[in-house]
Amino acid sequence: MRRWFDAWVRASIACAVYLTSDAIAVMFTERRYFAAAWEFTQVRNEIVPLAWVFFAPVVVVYVALEALWLRALTSTSIARLLTGMVVAVAGGLGYALTPSRRFASIPLRAGAILVFAIFAAVLVHHAVRIAPRVVERRRLFVTAILVLLGGALWMLDRSWLPRLYPALHVSLFCGSVGSFLAGVATAWRTPPSKWTRVLVLVSLAACSVFSPAIIRRLSLATNLRVLLSEKAPALGRVVLFASRFAKTDVRSNSEFDTHAHSEKRSLDWSGQDVLLISIDALRADHVSAYGYARKTTPEIDALVKEGTLFLNAYSPTPHTSYAVTSMMTGKYMRPLTSLGLGADSETWPQLAQHYGYRTAAFYPPAVFFIDEARFIPFRDSRLGFEYAKVEFTEVDKRIEQARLYLDRTPQDKRLFLWTHLFEPHEPYVMHEAHRFDQGNRDL
Repeated sequence: MRRWFDAWVRASIACAVYLTSDAIAVMFTERRYFAAAWEFTQVRNEIVPLAWVFFAPVVVVYVALEALWLRALTSTSIARLLTGMVVAVAGGLGYALTPSRRFASIPLRAGAILVFAIFAAVLVHHAVRIAPRVVERRRLFVTAILVLLGGALWMLDRSWLPRLYPALHVSLFCGSVGSFLAGVATAWRTPPSKWTRVLVLVSLAACSVFSPAIIRRLSLATNLRVLLSEKAPALGRVVLFASRFAKTDVRSNSEFDTHAHSEKRSLDWSGQDVLLISIDALRADHVSAYGYARKTTPEIDALVKEGTLFLNAYSPTPHTSYAVTSMMTGKYMRPLTSLGLGADSETWPQLAQHYGYRTAAFYPPAVFFIDEARFIPFRDSRLGFEYAKVEFTEVDKRIEQARLYLDRTPQDKRLFLWTHLFEPHEPYVMHEAHRFDQGNRDL
């Protein structure tokens, strides 16, 4: 038991060094993406300690594998067991890496999996035979090779086919961590001192105590979460996992309570109905209100004369499903689809219902045709609207549907109504009553 504990202490220290190196690398190479100096401080003082706590199970698994490896060097049966485990993992990796059409043929895919398994078996067999002699004669050389291998795998995990082939990146990540810890274990064979053991235990305990508060603060650091998940293979995975536990409730935050502030606001919509009209594929540079030479949008021009025209407005993503979902959740696509903040996101109509609004929507199903699988929760919940008419129809019928809804709906509540018009989108239809080409069909 003492030997296991010493191996755990040694691996925990090596893991802390690995995580610190990951942080230093991202802070040095990606400093232009940090919003301010406080984000560097948060990485150093909070994210690295949090990652150390989350990596504790990884350290336990590594220690068990290290003990199994040492037994395999002197026991044939244990060596066979280890070989079988590695072959099974390699076969699973081969299966996970061959889902593409190139391996649609069952014999071809089976052959690729077999190649992975045979390579792993040969590698383990020769490693068990020659490893003791090589380590005994060239300990520092082996240490350097393992540490450099860990760094090379870290670099591949970070930059090679990012966001593609998850099984590949999990393998690179595990190989990177395992190689680095094995390199430290090869060089550090003496038992850690008593004070080293105490320091590791106390430090991990302190980090565990403060982890919930760190996770709560992490939920507010959107830029930092995106940056680490993109550029830091180790810390990024911890951030993605921790974000699942970071829940915020807008309703319990007095900052969003319209009755919590007594001062008068310059623009007060409280108690007002809200009508939101979005138009698919309408280009601002073809709207006459924005300076287009031809009078293409007379109704919008009339609204501009009575309302406010925003000269700078941007869509977070140039695809309808992404843009509409961002608009209805107030979140960028990266947090929605990749940072664990998507399916449970509260939408604009749901928030309106908290404040006593009735909500209704009229839109075509094509709103979610782009990458539909990513938006199934929003599609099935109809973006949180109480009433939704989802169908393809002409704009006149869409307007009539909205009017019919208003006629039949009680007036006891304020209303938030959204309609999405699809007419500027292809297929294009020329209406004789609204011709803008002046006889020139090339325009």
